Amino acid sequence: MLVSKKYFTIYSCRLIKKFFRLQRIFWKIIYIILIILQYSCKDNEISIAVSNEGPLFSSSILFIAAKKDSNGHYGTYQLYEMNEDCSFIRQLTFNPNFPIHYACWSPDGLQIMFTSSVGGAFGYDDAIYTMNLNGSNIRSILRLVGHDSNPCTGRHPVWSPDAKQIAFSRIVGLESRGRRDIFLINIDGMNERQLTFSEDLSEDVYDWSRDGLYILGNVIDYVTRDSLGYLEPNARIKLFSLKGDCLWTWGKTGFTFGLPVYSTRGDRIAFISTKVGYQALYIMHLGGISDTLIASRDFTYYEPVSWSPNDKKILCNVGIFSSHERIIIIDIDSKHIQDVTPFYTGGVYAYAVSWRRQY
Repeated sequence: MLVSKKYFTIYSCRLIKKFFRLQRIFWKIIYIILIILQYSCKDNEISIAVSNEGPLFSSSILFIAAKKDSNGHYGTYQLYEMNEDCSFIRQLTFNPNFPIHYACWSPDGLQIMFTSSVGGAFGYDDAIYTMNLNGSNIRSILRLVGHDSNPCTGRHPVWSPDAKQIAFSRIVGLESRGRRDIFLINIDGMNERQLTFSEDLSEDVYDWSRDGLYILGNVIDYVTRDSLGYLEPNARIKLFSLKGDCLWTWGKTGFTFGLPVYSTRGDRIAFISTKVGYQALYIMHLGGISDTLIASRDFTYYEPVSWSPNDKKILCNVGIFSSHERIIIIDIDSKHIQDVTPFYTGGVYAYAVSWRRQY
């Protein structure tokens, strides 16, 4: 009888151990399933593009638009593409809970990088994402890496020529100070590093040189003041090495020089300046030896976005009463202005963000 009780006890203990072992395995399986479902739901949440096609045109223009509803309220910004004369338009993203604020083609034209307030920080910057042309493989680039002020956010990201890195700017320190610095990060979200460390400057990224060696940026000085103590307009264009050294500066105190964009070949830049007393659009060869006035009095605001694939035209956002009223293409030689603003019927706020090179 004692033997039977002994074996019964041993057998019961073995059963209990097996039960708990199976229970642990069961909960591990449940945990794995939940993780898979979590990421699956996350992908579905930000699966914002519905088309399974590639770009509609070899030199497609990306633009962002917000349409008014029947009550006169603007919806969220969504991403579109169009051809050069705006005769064909296709909407690329449709998720009203995932607004798109900026986007740009990758150098090889196979991916799109974009920013959204989803995942960003209120009062600071957006989160940065990449996706394939068909809307698949949406990935958040920035990760929490220990920055106290504003982790995982950035503004106006640009691709490196080999599409292996991106450069972007980020608010550093108190937002009210307006300080921005430039950062680099690998496209897989690894190896983030700060490029500039200026205390009283706002440094923004606008382009990456075609040889991959330099970052073209816009710098605003928050220190220089006039005789009455007011801050002077003092925005300049700067060229940075990948170590953060300033190699070249274009501009002068009391005027605005900014929004620089490399030509497709990389031998010229387009930019805006107020050196003639009002904002105008210029182009110049690298080095700042001389510049050429392209457009001035037609609008009061110019924002060069991109050069055409053949470098003969420049895509711009322009305005008279506000910053983004029309989208135009300017012929560099003839100075002819072509209005390509989509949705001419009105009730739409739209601005261009990128021009795809031909592939």
